[in-house]
Amino acid sequence: MNYIKRLLVSVGCALIAHSTVFASKNYFDIFPTAEIANKQVKMRLYLPDTIHGYYRASRFDWSGIIAELTYKGHSYFGEWKDTHDPYIHDDITGPVEGSLKAGIGFDEAAIGGEFIRLGIGVLQKQAENYIFDKTYEIKNHGDWKINQGTDWIEFIHTIRSNNGYGYVYTKRIQLLKNEAGFVIKHKLTNTGSKTIETDQFNHNFFIIDNGVTGTGFYLKFPFTPEISNDKNSKEYFESKDNEIVFSKDVTDNFAFARFNKLPPNTPNKLELINKVSGAGVRIEVDKPMYTLVFWARRNVYCPENSVFISVPSGMQETWDSKYIFFEKEKIDVSNLPGNGIK
Repeated sequence: MNYIKRLLVSVGCALIAHSTVFASKNYFDIFPTAEIANKQVKMRLYLPDTIHGYYRASRFDWSGIIAELTYKGHSYFGEWKDTHDPYIHDDITGPVEGSLKAGIGFDEAAIGGEFIRLGIGVLQKQAENYIFDKTYEIKNHGDWKINQGTDWIEFIHTIRSNNGYGYVYTKRIQLLKNEAGFVIKHKLTNTGSKTIETDQFNHNFFIIDNGVTGTGFYLKFPFTPEISNDKNSKEYFESKDNEIVFSKDVTDNFAFARFNKLPPNTPNKLELINKVSGAGVRIEVDKPMYTLVFWARRNVYCPENSVFISVPSGMQETWDSKYIFFEKEKIDVSNLPGNGIK
């Protein structure tokens, strides 16, 4: 019902044309949304919609886009850009998933042929090399179905193609009953004749209490991550035992860190803590960490952990990503270089 209500609101805005640019702190009255909540966590999500949707580009999965989330007065997600265009690849919020690889069937497709990106649809291959920040034409959006309860929402995406690939992809976001957090439950059923192989990473796009990215934050792992020995990775980040810390605040452009290849069965767990506000989040995924990078700008911080998925024809695979929210003792910001605050 929430989806239908929001969709009717969006109809009043007419058909939102390609490259229409909006400017706002949020877009809840423009695009279809849904809300779920329990006693600890309140969440609002943007919904997939081929005509009125908040996100209609081809880089990220259209389902599970979290617009805002609050816990004990702390906020974790929101708009990190001043304007919004539904067709720009990274005009998006919240934990959002995609693949570093070009897509399912991309390598075998001829130019002009078809390939698939999970949770997006069937796209047209336009050149030999895939360009991640390009918005590709979506030839077939597939079918979307949305189910919702008070503390959960479920997205079902069905794709049929002409290149031997097809799937039913179910993503269910469930608020936890015994912990402050939620779990993203994935199920991928291969309905095509070919094996589906892809990676899936979460870009996350955290904005925890609007803190400035830098010395007021740190990342913690159950292993010792090795930062690649290149200029960009070393400019902002330092590795200390099982933590990644910032050596300075990100004041312009962006910060990006690559990490050395992870050994097999690396635990897919991490914590991100805002030392200034005391708000933190712990991520736990029940599949090994496949790759890890970190990308940030002044107001957004993105640990990007991934998994690898391989599903033979007629089979299915499931994996869960859990997000737990917590509070730690605040620190004295006067001790931080750059203060770590706005």
